[in-house]
Amino acid sequence: MDGGRRRLRRGGYLTCEAAAAARDRLSVPVLGDSRDGVYTVVEWLEAWVETRARLRDSTRRMYQGHIRLYFRRLLDGVLLRELHIGHVQDAFQRLFDDGMTAATARRLFSTLRSALNAAVRERLIRDNPARYLKLPKGRRPTSSRRPACRRCGCTT
Repeated sequence: MDGGRRRLRRGGYLTCEAAAAARDRLSVPVLGDSRDGVYTVVEWLEAWVETRARLRDSTRRMYQGHIRLYFRRLLDGVLLRELHIGHVQDAFQRLFDDGMTAATARRLFSTLRSALNAAVRERLIRDNPARYLKLPKGRRPTSSRRPACRRCGCTT
């Protein structure tokens, strides 16, 4: 050694594409998965529901039903990293076109939003695209007979 400082070099990617690919591989793999965190939306939903530690059996079955009955056909083949608000809007529009009620859509939305929030925490995606979706309010159906007013007995 000549006593001078030596610069420590790391990296050394030949192209910008190679550097970008290495950066993308640095996302945190989930649950020891060897795929480097590359998931489709449906694969992530299934992994998410199976790895939730404190979850009631009935809630787990409900989430699995949402995935099996709705999300598998609506978001099949969409990569988690490429999911955007347009995908989510189209999926829910298809549900409404098929006659789904607003209350059921809200339950599905809650499942999707929760799973995508977990993906953000795991650093699989930067932002949750479901948070920008606006859904109609799910209102409880009213009965045809209105209860009488407590004060005067009218049915207004």
